[in-house]
Amino acid sequence: WVVRLLSAHNNYYPLKVLMEHAIGEGMVLDIFKDVLMQTLPDSDPRVPEIKKKLAIAESAKRMVTEGMNIAIDGSTTGLEFARRLRDAKGITVVTNNVGVLWEFHDQPGVSVIMLGGSLAGDGNTIEGTFAVEHANQIYVDMFFFSCAGFDEVSITNSTHMGSDVKRALLANAKQNILIADSTKFGKRGFLKLFEWSDVDILITDDEISDDAVASLKDRAPHLRVDI
Repeated sequence: WVVRLLSAHNNYYPLKVLMEHAIGEGMVLDIFKDVLMQTLPDSDPRVPEIKKKLAIAESAKRMVTEGMNIAIDGSTTGLEFARRLRDAKGITVVTNNVGVLWEFHDQPGVSVIMLGGSLAGDGNTIEGTFAVEHANQIYVDMFFFSCAGFDEVSITNSTHMGSDVKRALLANAKQNILIADSTKFGKRGFLKLFEWSDVDILITDDEISDDAVASLKDRAPHLRVDI
């Protein structure tokens, strides 16, 4: 029934949380992505997106070392990244992502600072004045965040949800890392988040075109693009 449920569901991230409560976290963490990838046909439109998220999360993980203080936003890509850090030692994670908090609740090697505030409509993101004030007081080595779209001009979000918290975390980070798959290039969301001058590194997948990378580098010569 797990296989049937996973393969039939359109939004697997909230489903995973429900399943953890129903049959136990450890089992779901071990089988979740493998079962999903094995049971979905290659023609399923979810498969490319899942593969890209997994690849980006693995690349981001390699940047984190013991003793670091990092921040992760409320995105699903951020949540996938957090899953790769469950076995990390001696790091502190600041987040407004409820899913990220849950991923580390039983991991002694990871200290979690959860920003306080209001729960957004997605049931996962903490936002609001209190969350922003909290974020303004925290300094981290790296801030990992995602977006709705990016192009040569800017990085955008689809709604206001969590955007002010992203800006606060970005302002106090030594390095800011955008984790976004190639399908988001050329898309422009409703709300402008950042200029490229605010971002140090873009981690994306290998399907982004050479022309796209060149256009970003023309706009922001300092930008490092990891694929």
